[in-house]
Amino acid sequence: MELRVPDDAQRGLIEKYRDIVENAAKVTLTVSVSGDHVPQSAKSIIGADLEVVVPLAGLIDIDAERARIKKELGKTAKEIAFVEGKLNNKKFIERAPADVVEKERERLVDEQTREQMLKDALEALDERG
Repeated sequence: MELRVPDDAQRGLIEKYRDIVENAAKVTLTVSVSGDHVPQSAKSIIGADLEVVVPLAGLIDIDAERARIKKELGKTAKEIAFVEGKLNNKKFIERAPADVVEKERERLVDEQTREQMLKDALEALDERG
């Protein structure tokens, strides 16, 4: 696994605790300032100052993962439509307790966030596979 950390101070902190991270995560870290595109890799940006690159070649079946994500996207889209239907139902809004309506609104935001994460993951696989 590669950590790309442009900031010297943050990179130094990671290097200081590198052994702990490697042992806990059971990985070998490469810590760098930046790097080139890694074919068949998953990348995740944490904040704006740390990029985690995990090579996927040989670890997962890219086509199977793509199919799994598409299936999850379908389920998420149905869930979003269901919750939106509830929240667009005037009778539901009028009759349901305020805390129930608020939970449904939170559920909608959670599902929309999940949908975006799945789309991002699918896009990352499409770029690399």
